Amino acid sequence: TKFRLKKEMVIPRNYFLPALSLEAQERMVPLLIYCVSVTLGVSTLITVHQPPFVITVLGNDVIMPCHISSDDTLSPPVLYWEYPDRTKLWPPSEKFKQRVDRVDENKQSLNKSIILKNVQWVDSGNYLCKLSVLTAETKIPYRTKGNETRLIIYGKKKKNGCCMVVVFF
Repeated sequence: TKFRLKKEMVIPRNYFLPALSLEAQERMVPLLIYCVSVTLGVSTLITVHQPPFVITVLGNDVIMPCHISSDDTLSPPVLYWEYPDRTKLWPPSEKFKQRVDRVDENKQSLNKSIILKNVQWVDSGNYLCKLSVLTAETKIPYRTKGNETRLIIYGKKKKNGCCMVVVFF
């Protein structure tokens, strides 16, 4: 197969690496994209830090931590928080409206934590902090994410001294 660079110029698909099969060339595409990204400076180290788990009592408010670190100046990143079924916590979906706030409203802040209010049993599960980032130097957008935080909720102590503990794995 061939592709056209200009109307008058036709180049075979395997022109760039004629010694490799088309399948091998197609497998190299991700590597080539990475190399171009590094050359353009997209390799800026931006790390999203999330703890592996957070424990809270049923009915309490809980902070879901998310902090970013960067070796470059960032334009304010766009923040997304997702619940296991991919429901958006931030910006809040209908399910979480009136129950979620940002800890720090300053968009320049590296603290991207949220507060989940009045925690219920159904809130147990893994939460993911994701960012759309634009570095000041390169102006090339990309996404990065944390490693998920598992929210573990336990019940309040009952009058008879017994408690209910629910842990989801």
